[in-house]
Amino acid sequence: MLRLPLLVLAALATWSVVADPQPYMKRANPNELPLLVETYGCPVDTAAVRAMAEDVMTRAGIKPIDPTKLELPQAVPWLFVNVNCLDRGAAFRTDVDFIARQGAELVRFALNGYGGLGMAEDKDGAYILDGIKERVEAAVADFVKANLEPTVTPPETSRRSNRTR
Repeated sequence: MLRLPLLVLAALATWSVVADPQPYMKRANPNELPLLVETYGCPVDTAAVRAMAEDVMTRAGIKPIDPTKLELPQAVPWLFVNVNCLDRGAAFRTDVDFIARQGAELVRFALNGYGGLGMAEDKDGAYILDGIKERVEAAVADFVKANLEPTVTPPETSRRSNRTR
């Protein structure tokens, strides 16, 4: 009976994935994006989630940067993938957000991230990883859209005067 409320919550959370790209996703160098990954109590570990997210980003032409391995602060935004599992993966919550570091705290740029809930039969790590991947792909697609340069050409100006002579 617990599954029905969780499925309803998952459907509502998935609806937020349809959000339009926001200006906070813009970066001076849109070909790279810091990626921070955390997992808690899951059958898939942080390394597997990070490798999957890096693959999604690389296929989109974005170089993933590990902000924890650099001494210099990274420009905003960062992509944050956070996965929490209950009972080693029977139920899981995924939060994929664009964030920044403010002092020691992480700050989310939007309240409607690319998060959701899910339930895995037999604590299936591959199923959990697929659920995370869908959310990462949606966030990366919106990041790419937000950073596309418009291909608007300025109107041609005539060198002739419109006045009659």
